[in-house]
Amino acid sequence: MKSMTGFGKANYTDEDFNIEIQLRSVNNRFLDLKLYTPNELNFLEIQIRKLIQSKITRGTLEVRVNYRDTRTSDATIDYNKLEMYNSLAKNAAAYLGTDYTPNIDKLLEKNDLIIMENEALDDTKFSVAFLETLANAIKLHQEMALNEGQSMLDFFHQSIAKMNKSLAEISAYFEEHKVEIHDKLKGRVLDLMSDCLNEENEKRILLETAIYVDKSDINEEITRLYNHISKVTTTIDNSGEKAVGKTLNFILQEMHREANTLGSKFSTTNSFDNVLIIKEEIDKCKEMVLNVE
Repeated sequence: MKSMTGFGKANYTDEDFNIEIQLRSVNNRFLDLKLYTPNELNFLEIQIRKLIQSKITRGTLEVRVNYRDTRTSDATIDYNKLEMYNSLAKNAAAYLGTDYTPNIDKLLEKNDLIIMENEALDDTKFSVAFLETLANAIKLHQEMALNEGQSMLDFFHQSIAKMNKSLAEISAYFEEHKVEIHDKLKGRVLDLMSDCLNEENEKRILLETAIYVDKSDINEEITRLYNHISKVTTTIDNSGEKAVGKTLNFILQEMHREANTLGSKFSTTNSFDNVLIIKEEIDKCKEMVLNVE
């Protein structure tokens, strides 16, 4: 089981360039991939997305890349632009009626004045280094996601144990309750009809009482809840690195529906606390599963 929350960071340095990649994710129903990369690395975007999507299927994932070319560069000045900026500064000074003294340092701060003449980057060498660095960052991110997933796995097992215990107690209470409600209902009806009671009416009363008690039966709900709990257990125990969040969410929705039906059919002093425990644990699991990939 993996959490959708994770962080991974990896670096690469050689004589030509430095690469730093950071991955940070939070929960989301789908994969929302946000890439923050320098424009000169746009040629790698498809490969970046493909590598990430092979490992991560859900969550909002931010990928931030810092890249620096460390090769020795020859620098030249774009003199046409230099003259243009100098002329604009003179015109501005004339318009304001002030004296103009060229400030070379200020003019050279314009990013497009200085042209760095590097040799073309070896795309193959760089791509291999970059994608290996990204793979290392993903690996660290996934290790953190799996560690947090183990904590969630422990939580689910504890919650399941509580639900199983409460279901067993409810089932035991209900067997006693069925006999009690049948006898009580039968007695009241017989008292009300004592003046006009005959053998045919008594048979009908017994049949209607049995039908009423049968409609109040919760064995189906208990059986389905046990089945759903078994599916949750199987899903989380066999999850590994698979994405199981959506599956768990669907099962928990069904469990919530069955728990509500059970509570409406059977609510006594003995059963109420256990029904409440089951519903509370289902809600806790639903909240927890929001962060399961």
